[in-house]
Amino acid sequence: LPGNPVSASVCTELLVRSCLDLLHHGVNTAKLSETLSMESFTKHAVDNARVHEEVMVTITSDIRLDQGRPEYRRVALQRVPCTDNAQQQYAYHATGTGVQRSSRVLSLRGADGLMMLPRGGPLGCGYDIARKGMEFPLLLYSSLSVSSETCFKDSMHRGMWKPKQQHDVKLGRKLALGVIICISDEQGNDNDFQSIDTTLINSLGGDSHASVVQRFVCKVPSDA
Repeated sequence: LPGNPVSASVCTELLVRSCLDLLHHGVNTAKLSETLSMESFTKHAVDNARVHEEVMVTITSDIRLDQGRPEYRRVALQRVPCTDNAQQQYAYHATGTGVQRSSRVLSLRGADGLMMLPRGGPLGCGYDIARKGMEFPLLLYSSLSVSSETCFKDSMHRGMWKPKQQHDVKLGRKLALGVIICISDEQGNDNDFQSIDTTLINSLGGDSHASVVQRFVCKVPSDA
């Protein structure tokens, strides 16, 4: 986990708690083929992992978006009567909990959940500022595991991880990666290393977005 307390808290909510829930409940393999590859099994497990309950919220002020990555902003919710939607009785307004620095624990105080803001700029959602009145998904702090029935594959915020405008290739901004692998002197072969490269590249969007240009293998004596 990251060293700063708020970053550690957010990563725990997003990753650790869902992983613990998955370990507790296990993976439903009833409909899976016995010859399923490890990659397909992992994708099935992740897609069906239960995550936080979600609601759509309306922001009450303009927010400048981070152009480097999506942001999970700590916000407080206010429930208000919904006057323009006959099918929905209430709407939720989201207000930030102050300065969102990763070292500022006070931003967690009074937060009802994590509102996901997309990556801004031309490599993200295409705009730099989220305007007052726009809606974004929020992950509720209070509901996970026991009561939540939301699977990762069905979650509203999952699609926001992918940029709406794919400019990386056009701008020539394909990532060049260097990989350092530490193994014992009795382990590892070229196929294992290729699998690591493939997994890493796929996690970053595929061959059109990243490539491994250099690999360094560090062998550690098995009796060390």
